[in-house]
Amino acid sequence: MRRIKLRESDSDWHIEITEEESTPVPASCVIVEIPAPTNGSRYGQARDQLAGLVDTTHLGSNGDLNAPVQVTFTGAAFFDGYHQKTTQGTSRSALSPSEL
Repeated sequence: MRRIKLRESDSDWHIEITEEESTPVPASCVIVEIPAPTNGSRYGQARDQLAGLVDTTHLGSNGDLNAPVQVTFTGAAFFDGYHQKTTQGTSRSALSPSEL
């Protein structure tokens, strides 16, 4: 885990993870999201567990951790269309997986 963004416009916590400690962020990361607790108490519990691993009150200005933390996340993988962007005028959903 390399970066945690706590104040996103959709109220999710966005956690940027990379395979290796030296992998560039955000160019080669996967984003794990924890929805707002208003969507279910388990999300509040998940946020509390994460805050127990990392002091979320002392993150860098971009949400960077002082040092990467190795974690395991469990949950469903899905495409979050809320974050859909365009690349050179082409919708990301129209791109092949190798282009994403």
